[in-house]
Parts: sequence; C-alpha cells; structure tokens
Amino acid sequence: MTNSNTQILPVLLAGGWGTRLWPLSRQKLPKQFLPIRGNRSLFQETLDHIPRLREQGFDVLDPIVLCLDEYRFFVQEQCREHGTEPGLIITESTPKNTLPPLAITALNAIKMDGDPYLLILPIDGYFDDLDVFVQALAMGVNWAGKNRIVTFGVRPETHTQDYGYAQMGQQLETDVFRLDQFQRKPDTTGKKATLEWDKSLWNLGIYLMKPSLFLEELEKINHELLNALQSATDNAVVDKPLYIPGPPYEILPARSFERGFLEKTSETVVVRVNAKWADLGTWKRVHSLSDLDEDNNSLTGDVISVGSSGNIVKSTSRLVATVGLKDTAVIETSDAVLVSTLDTLELTKGVITKLQANNRNELIEHKRVYRPWGSYESIRQGEGFQVKSLMVHPKAKLSLQAHRHRSEHWTVVRGIAKVTCDDTILTLEPNQSTYIPLGARHRLENPGSEELEVIEVQCGSYLGEDDIIRFEDDFGRIRD
Repeated sequence: MTNSNTQILPVLLAGGWGTRLWPLSRQKLPKQFLPIRGNRSLFQETLDHIPRLREQGFDVLDPIVLCLDEYRFFVQEQCREHGTEPGLIITESTPKNTLPPLAITALNAIKMDGDPYLLILPIDGYFDDLDVFVQALAMGVNWAGKNRIVTFGVRPETHTQDYGYAQMGQQLETDVFRLDQFQRKPDTTGKKATLEWDKSLWNLGIYLMKPSLFLEELEKINHELLNALQSATDNAVVDKPLYIPGPPYEILPARSFERGFLEKTSETVVVRVNAKWADLGTWKRVHSLSDLDEDNNSLTGDVISVGSSGNIVKSTSRLVATVGLKDTAVIETSDAVLVSTLDTLELTKGVITKLQANNRNELIEHKRVYRPWGSYESIRQGEGFQVKSLMVHPKAKLSLQAHRHRSEHWTVVRGIAKVTCDDTILTLEPNQSTYIPLGARHRLENPGSEELEVIEVQCGSYLGEDDIIRFEDDFGRIRD
C-alpha cells in the first residue's frame, strides 16, 4: 500500500481528564498520560499509529497535539520517551472543546505545510485490528481527495448514549456512505428515536479532511468564529513546539466539532471500519480489553486473588487482596480506593459530584505531584512544618526561586545534587544536606545521569505551593 503523494498530518486530541477512570485519572494527571492497559500511556499508544502508517506507505508529518496548558509538559516528556518530535503543541488555559483548537490547527497546517490531510485522532480509542483501520484510512484518503469530510464508524455492539452515531445514507462504494445524519446522544428508549439503528454506526471521533475544505465550510457555517480564530492565530505566542493562541481566543465560547460543524455541513462521508473498537473510558471496558487470568481477572500491581473471578483489580501503592469477589472493580491509589461492581460503575459520577462539592483534593491530584523537572510527594505535614520527597530527572533543574514564608532543609538520599543558594553553589552527595534560609534565591539541579532524590523539610508560617517567586525557569513557568 503506497500513499506517498498524500501528506497526512496527525492531530492528537489530548485534552479532558477522564472522570470515569477515577481514582487513577485526576485533573492534574489525566487518563491519556497514564498506563491504563499496560506499561505505556494511552497517549503513547496513539503515537504508535504514526510509524505504523509510515510503514504502510503513508507520508505522515510530525503530529500536532492539542491539550490544556497544564498538560504541555506531559506531552513533551512522553513524546521524548516515544522518540516522536511534535510539530506543534497547541495549548489553551481554558477548555474550548474541539472546534476552536481544530480550526486553529487547520489555519496553521495551511501556513506550515500547504494543505495536508488532517487526521484527527482521539487518545482513548482502541482497535482490535489496526490493519483493518489502515485499510479504511486508505479509502478515506481517496474521498478526502474528492473534497469530502471523512468520518469513521464501526457497527455498534449495543444501543447506548455513551457514543455518537453516524447514520449511513447512500452507498458510494464498499464500506463508504454519505453521512445521512449525526447524533451525539440519541434516544435509546425508542420513544423519540430518529435514527435508523440498522443503518447507524458508532462514530469513532476520527476525522480526515483537507484543512482548506474545513475552513471553507466553517466560513459558511460560522463566519464570525472563523474571523476570531484567524485573529487568534495572528496574535499567537509561538516558541516551537509550544503554540498559544492569542486574543480573542480566551473569550470565545466552547464548541464541539460535532455540534458546531459536523452536524451543519453536507460534505461528509462515513467509512465503515470492519473491526472491533472500544473507547477506553470506563474500568469495565478496560477489563474487557485486558489480558485476563484463568479466572477472568485483570490484576495489576501487588494483588492476591483467592476464589475471585471477573474482576479488575489495580494496586499502585500497597497490597490488595480479594477473597470470593466477583465482577467487581477495585482501583487502589495511595490516597483513594474505588470499589464498585462492574455493572454499576456509571454511578461513579455521583462520587465525582460529592468530591467536587467538598473541594476534595483527591479529585485534583495524586499524593505524588508531577512537574516538568520530576515530582514530589508530601510525606508528613503538621503545624509549621512539612516533609516532602523530591525526585529530579537527570539533567533537570527546578526554577531559581525564593519563598516569603518558609525556609527549607535539603538532604540528598540518592544521586548528586547541585544547589544554588544566593551566591553559593554546592555539590551534595547522599547523606549530605544544606539549609535554605527564608527569602534566599535558590535552585536545585540534577547534573547526573540517574534520578536525584532529596528529602525536603519545610518550616514556616505558610507552606502552600503558591508561595514561590520565580526568577528563572527552564519551562516557561514565570508567566504562570
């Protein structure tokens, strides 16, 4: 299969944070950057599509990634681990759903690469046979070349409101149809149903189109929005690969690609993919796609299972033992545990609602908090003090900073530390320590080739994370 005359620009949708996969997925460390099924994240599994498509003869450009501003470091780090260079990382501080950032992507694609086909990929989709999707993509490229918006669908396993539906109209060729109608959450009771179920497919959220056609259609559908997004492109702040849309992007309303565009254009065809597909959005679905033991269990981490069957049990910080448990999800993290039967997992949204109402931090972040330089975990906290474990990546360094309300003691337990404290620069080895006075300009750096671990003891009247004055930073956080 050779498609060398067609350039494809992958666009990865890496926003959102997957509340249905709580407590593993948190607002500040969402599901797309976590190893949900195996040892690699959903984001990196999606990046795997790029070399796979190149092997099949497609001319695939470096991807564009769309994400929230606070996720940009995860994107950069995981792209580096994967060996993939992102063309752009388009970020937004306030979620705008999918239509505005995709239009920004189209405007940039034309500016950078001419008119490559945009291949829009959600992060949480799974095919049991990717080769079948590659064959469907080849058909999609043919129809995108005929100035059509191409969407992809699979035969539904059941009627559900969890997915959008694409109803097939006139057949154009084998497995290619005009899109008759699209519905995001159709009525499944039959009382108000307008879809013809035997002609409808689960819409995969995967789209293929020329950016020129996308923008031409958007001009007809919403001229004012396109003008505003053109201004946001003209005013963008660019420090490649990072790209921040400029004014008036922040004040634009959120709009989905499906509702704001797909439902309003008549230039769409749907390609049927004859493979099984799943959205890895619930623990029940993750269980069904996991490697199961002889008792139909998916067990990850330090788990002992006795007389238990049909479960998904995931342990991240301690031993979890099950006895006589059936068809249940047990998801353990260091500060929260979810226990639910697989058939009642949808009720987890009630837990999320209560966590939000009580401003619980277990919804926002894990005890170990990840930063672009590494991570930290609060070990103990009391009146006027806090003890943390800091992990600093090789060759990484924290910002040059000061605190108004606290002093710090640092003790190295693993690795080599380079410490700046005002005009003094020290090198510390394991079992050596130093004192950072209140108000001193200081910085911690790992000059070595292995992880640096430091125990930090903070003392002061206020120990919040917002008591940081940054003077220099490798990660552009002075503006934060």
